[in-house]
Amino acid sequence: SMPSECVALQKKIFKPVDRRPVVVNNRFVLPNLVRQPRSPFGVDAEPMQLSGSHAIALGMATHELITNAIKHAYDEGEPGPIDVSLKRNSADTFVFRFTDRGRGLPEDFQIDTAASLGMKMIISTARQLGGTFEVNRLEPGSEFVIHIPASVQEA
Repeated sequence: SMPSECVALQKKIFKPVDRRPVVVNNRFVLPNLVRQPRSPFGVDAEPMQLSGSHAIALGMATHELITNAIKHAYDEGEPGPIDVSLKRNSADTFVFRFTDRGRGLPEDFQIDTAASLGMKMIISTARQLGGTFEVNRLEPGSEFVIHIPASVQEA
């Protein structure tokens, strides 16, 4: 089950999840998602209209990535930068990008055998959005990218 602050967060963001699309933008992707104000946190998001369930899935995936970065990428009490962006990169694709500059993924990390529940959830979110998920190693850090077809938007 979800941590209670996550449930509260969703109630706050998505008041009633009815049939109207939720516009995902800076306001959606973050403000109270992170209780770690010490971490330099960047958000750069273009509006994207998603159904309530898709928006919640993307919100949960973002929450999971943030939690992972805070837990694994940086030493406790020594947070580092986290950047989240959602950009339309062509007529038919949005790119959701999550970047940290931490210690990077384990040597043996393979996206298709990633056993953690969190990683599985992020992969299933990408699928639910009709998109693809990729993980890139940075020097230093990690980048998680979901390519989302623009056709998933609700009018």
